[in-house]
Amino acid sequence: LREKYLLFDLQNYSVLCAPSDQMPHIMHEIGRLREITFRAIGEGTNKTIDLDDFDLYYYHLFVWDNETGKIVGAYRVGKGKDIIGEYGIRGFYVSTLFRMHGHMQQVLEQSLELGRSFIVQEYQRKPMPLFLLWKGILYFLLKNSEYRYLIGPVSISNRFSEFSKHTIIEYIRKYHYNDQYARYIKPKKRFRVPGYSFDTEILFENLKNLQQLDRLIEDVESNSRMPVLLKKYLQLGGKIVEFNIDPLFNDCLDGLLILDLYDVPPDVIASLSREMNDQSIFERFSQQKTLQEKIQV
Repeated sequence: LREKYLLFDLQNYSVLCAPSDQMPHIMHEIGRLREITFRAIGEGTNKTIDLDDFDLYYYHLFVWDNETGKIVGAYRVGKGKDIIGEYGIRGFYVSTLFRMHGHMQQVLEQSLELGRSFIVQEYQRKPMPLFLLWKGILYFLLKNSEYRYLIGPVSISNRFSEFSKHTIIEYIRKYHYNDQYARYIKPKKRFRVPGYSFDTEILFENLKNLQQLDRLIEDVESNSRMPVLLKKYLQLGGKIVEFNIDPLFNDCLDGLLILDLYDVPPDVIASLSREMNDQSIFERFSQQKTLQEKIQV
């Protein structure tokens, strides 16, 4: 497996990305660890193992600790061009959550779909695992230069209060929303605003950035902060298109993320590719978007 699918080694960790049929035993363990990790934060499928039909033809990027012989965390990665060619738009996991117009096909063909990301509990307080997963995505993108976008659902656990969920949604709609794509993507089970109401304009007078929103959520939720991945994606320049309630995932709230890789800050690329010392990496991720380059949907 290492010989063909290793992306890189760093310290005591190895990062690999392989199709499921090449590693059935590892897939079983990934499914087991997914369910344990998601269930601990009020999500999960409530099955013994979290594996589905999409896992059969998606790639799986995972971090392996060579000292303990354990999986640290993983991402599911779908290659949009292959998925469209084989299954059409319905082949994307996000199509189970959102109705997507045919106009989105051009974007989807140039997208890697990310999902089912997790870091096992004993590694969650360490800085390396998430860094390694994202570094792995960078390496995978370098091997697959036809992809410009990252898409996927970003979860907000049902453990968050209605107030917090509503506040996060309204903040995102104000500062991190993509109206262009929203015309062609609709949720299958829309999040309903709670019966009570509050003046978001007054609230947002004191919420000017993600850090302030994070602190507000921490105050409301008794030390439970904004979902880490949601916050990180938005900091990278990602946009949310719509929100959907996922009844098969313990009614968690999913935001559909679209991240244009040309919007990722250069310092992030530099951090993830530090040891490569290759200027062409910056060219891969920093092409200027002209009106002709932008995909019209």
